[in-house]
Amino acid sequence: MKVEINGSSFFIDWRHIKSEVKSLSKFRTACSIRDEALQLVATDLAECSLKDNFCRETGRKISLTRAIRVFDKSVRKQIWEAYFNRSKNGTNN
Repeated sequence: MKVEINGSSFFIDWRHIKSEVKSLSKFRTACSIRDEALQLVATDLAECSLKDNFCRETGRKISLTRAIRVFDKSVRKQIWEAYFNRSKNGTNN
């Protein structure tokens, strides 16, 4: 997902990771935020407990919430607006 903030572009990407190790959480969702030069700006994870049912959307929201902590409130608001409007803009990443 591409987000334009104050004239700069940021690219937000998620990976859903399934663990094969039974003692670890079954699923993880990793969120990465990169700048225009594709340099990593922020990253974070959401992990299901062994009792949770995996949900891609929930994992994306939790990992994004954690990853955008590095930004101030106004930037976080713009990122969330872009996230919730992504399907309206034809991208459902």
